[in-house]
Amino acid sequence: MTVPYPFMDASVNGDGGVIAWIAGLTVALIGVGYVYYGLDRLLTRARPRPLPART
Repeated sequence: MTVPYPFMDASVNGDGGVIAWIAGLTVALIGVGYVYYGLDRLLTRARPRPLPART
């Protein structure tokens, strides 16, 4: 049986190794998402507000 990624091969890494890899990747990707969210908030706050339109 072939697996799509080497870290998902339970015959090499064992069941615990596969679970640890998937859990670690999940935590890392959620962390990257929070970093991008925080950067978006900081950059939005730093951008100057547009002037109101003249009437």
